[in-house]
Amino acid sequence: MASTFPPRRENDLVIAVNRVVDKITPSPEDWGLNSSQVALLGSDVSEFVGFVDKCNDPVTRSPFNILSKSVSRKKMLKNLLALMKVVQAFPGTTDPMREELGLNIKKQPTQHGVPTVAPFVTIGERAGNVITAHLRSEASQSARKTKPVGVKSAFAFAYIGQEQSSDPNDYKFMGSSNRNTMKIGFPQDLPAGTTVWITIGWANERNQVGPLCQPVMTSIVGGNMQLQTPAMKIAA
Repeated sequence: MASTFPPRRENDLVIAVNRVVDKITPSPEDWGLNSSQVALLGSDVSEFVGFVDKCNDPVTRSPFNILSKSVSRKKMLKNLLALMKVVQAFPGTTDPMREELGLNIKKQPTQHGVPTVAPFVTIGERAGNVITAHLRSEASQSARKTKPVGVKSAFAFAYIGQEQSSDPNDYKFMGSSNRNTMKIGFPQDLPAGTTVWITIGWANERNQVGPLCQPVMTSIVGGNMQLQTPAMKIAA
């Protein structure tokens, strides 16, 4: 089967259009077409193939036939593409049927389930009200900073308090990031030394968040440092 439809090479095109006509002619309605449409396409294909044969034969090859082949090709392709657009959109057309015609089959995006593991989180640089968190898929220090299969981003939540809260509702959404290094900005009015607890979970392409990691304790350094160019989409 050609990698693109319709094929660009003339010999491949002849094979492809003849295959289409042979497949759709017996039962046009199975492809979302009617007999008149199929008959007209068959006529266009026959005319085009006829001029191809004439141009390939040294005896009948001529400027007139070469020009006629070009005109016939354009007319046939216009009709072919219009009908194949109908076939592609017809609810009764399956991918195996499209493959029979040599049509391009659209790849469906892979849908991944909700992540089942939590990231391993370590705290990096702390500057002003900004805390940097590093994410890994494994606890090992030597593990590469890669996401598990099916993970697109990570969602961060934080709780401000001296003691860790066991109530998930106490943790405020701080933002999301597609990176494995997240800069999390806290309110400017928090005094230096304020204890915060950060928990992060992986999310799939539909922003469905999996289990959160064990909250990690750190503290605000304080100062005038602010999050200028967020590595995260900060919650409003």
